Amino acid sequence: MSDYQRPIRLAMVGGGQDAFIGAVHRHAAALDGRYVLVAGALSSTPERSRASGAALGLPPSAVTAPGRNCWTANRGARTARR
Repeated sequence: MSDYQRPIRLAMVGGGQDAFIGAVHRHAAALDGRYVLVAGALSSTPERSRASGAALGLPPSAVTAPGRNCWTANRGARTARR
């Protein structure tokens, strides 16, 4: 393991509420504490994407509608270790 302490900022496309595999990927990424979920386009509709982001504790500004670039929308955002 590296001495680098800052977690890797992770954004997800898909994997919101009722998507089994999304939870699997989030849990796997959290196992070693090196990743933190900071953004996502989590569902096929803006409403479901926002609801999924809220359920995961993401701020509304970090959840984008499908087709938007969540990396560009969150460029420069500061995150705390979760």
